[in-house]
Amino acid sequence: MAFQQAPGHIRHTGLEPTVAFGELDRRPSARLERLRQAFERAGVSVRIPADIHVAMWEKFLFIASLSGLGAVTRAPAGALRAVPETRALLVEALGEIAAVARALGVSLPADAAERTL
Repeated sequence: MAFQQAPGHIRHTGLEPTVAFGELDRRPSARLERLRQAFERAGVSVRIPADIHVAMWEKFLFIASLSGLGAVTRAPAGALRAVPETRALLVEALGEIAAVARALGVSLPADAAERTL
């Protein structure tokens, strides 16, 4: 959860936010290192995954499944997972999104959908 504490200041009260980034060609670069250093100087937790495509699709799994189903049901994430009918829809959505990623050649871990749930 996050809220504006003052103009220009956001307070985040959930898990520690982390920014993940990388080059689309999956190679290290000088600009990637400069960006990492800039974020760290600003006090932002940074992760540079080995494959940014996997990281983007893992994030997409989370956002698309929960926000899509949440918008339709108007229910929070905990309720979506707790009610058998919406949980089943959530599991199906996660499976569909993971299948699209794999069809596009993204090497999602076999348990990506389960970990997202």
